[in-house]
Amino acid sequence: MAAVTPDKADRLRRLAERWIQTHGGAPPGGVRIDLVGVLLPRRGAPLVEHARGVA
Repeated sequence: MAAVTPDKADRLRRLAERWIQTHGGAPPGGVRIDLVGVLLPRRGAPLVEHARGVA
């Protein structure tokens, strides 16, 4: 998740806008860009982090 810089978030936003225009508008419920990160500790279960509406 740390790899998604403000520039990358802007690019995701532009790509989503292009997709919406190409496909005749947003789907019902709209569009939201989320990030999901998975941490793999040396021991134990993977940890999942979900950040909603980041871009």
